[in-house]
Amino acid sequence: MPSVYVTEKAPSFKNSCTLSFKRTNSLVVDHKLLKNSVLTKEELEKDYPDVDYRLLPFTGTWNDANSTNKNEFFKDDIDDPHVKRKIAILARYPEIRNLYGPDESTQYITLICVITQLLSTYIFTKLLNLPYKILIILAYIVGASISQIIGIIFHEISHQLLSNKPVVNKLYSIIGNIIIPLPIGISFCKYHLDHHAYQGVEGKDPDLPLEFEKWLVSNRWYFKIAWIFIYPMLYVLRGAVYAKKFTYWELLNWLCTLSTDACIFYACGSKGLAYLVLSMWFGFGIHPVAAHFIQEHYVFTQGQETYSYYGWWNKLFLNIGYHNEHHDFQKIAWSRLPAVRRIAGEFYNCLDAHYSWLGVFARFIFDDGMGPSARAVRDRECQRKGRKMIKVSI
Repeated sequence: MPSVYVTEKAPSFKNSCTLSFKRTNSLVVDHKLLKNSVLTKEELEKDYPDVDYRLLPFTGTWNDANSTNKNEFFKDDIDDPHVKRKIAILARYPEIRNLYGPDESTQYITLICVITQLLSTYIFTKLLNLPYKILIILAYIVGASISQIIGIIFHEISHQLLSNKPVVNKLYSIIGNIIIPLPIGISFCKYHLDHHAYQGVEGKDPDLPLEFEKWLVSNRWYFKIAWIFIYPMLYVLRGAVYAKKFTYWELLNWLCTLSTDACIFYACGSKGLAYLVLSMWFGFGIHPVAAHFIQEHYVFTQGQETYSYYGWWNKLFLNIGYHNEHHDFQKIAWSRLPAVRRIAGEFYNCLDAHYSWLGVFARFIFDDGMGPSARAVRDRECQRKGRKMIKVSI
């Protein structure tokens, strides 16, 4: 069965739309459906240049480039929907601002994950000296799950959601990186915010696949499996392409991570270090929860570029599936994201969502319409044009 389930769809913009806008000084304008009045997209852009012509939930109007060329992105001509939807939601539910702020309990989760992973590594590889065939299974089930949680915590840290003090967030990024053999914590935080600021903007969004990924993988199922398997390497490579200035915090991250790698090698030998490498590789690659990398922004439904996952895995993995809610409200910690959907359900229940991460993998791999190119993109000018249409309709 497909992993995307369609609920009641909100009206989306077609070639024409029966809309009437009432001008106000607010960022929010009212619209009414009129039986005898038709405004085209062009007329709306001309007569109401400061109003986003898309209706809630601000789904896209891009051309289906992938229908003829599997190696091309979907081209949009306006900004992503999240700023506009946030304005509309806050206009109706201002109490959502009460959800803003960090969840300091995530600090304890970080420490528990690090201690558990270190103890597991020592027990499995030193005390029990398990053979590699058993170690691989344990790395996939136990180690990869913990590594994935740490990756999610890095994501929280990038939004300053472990503490109100930036230095505390950075320190916990380095602490979490103890059980990830590569020093990625601080660097991820540095690059991730660009993904939010420039979602889908070619040359700006570090989350977009690189050109060689599109033409090499295309829509071939066996290459898509290989692409998922090497995804940890590709994620690092995408960030390296942007080559931001190396910071002192990154240097400290490198020194601490390499030092702990050396300590683990000394205490547990090469098998201990191999266990952590396998845990990281599986956790960010072929682990079921790693499907959220595909779930979040790969286009499963025309016009929609961000998707949430509402399955039971959210309870174990810090609600990482609530991605539309997160993009709309980046200041809300993971533990309070479900409350956003409960309060403003009509803004989210009309969007397509996933309920199975394994289903995400299956459809991505075996659907000929899916591949690394199944992403919505825009150029910087289109994003700027969309941002100028700051007024929204509810």
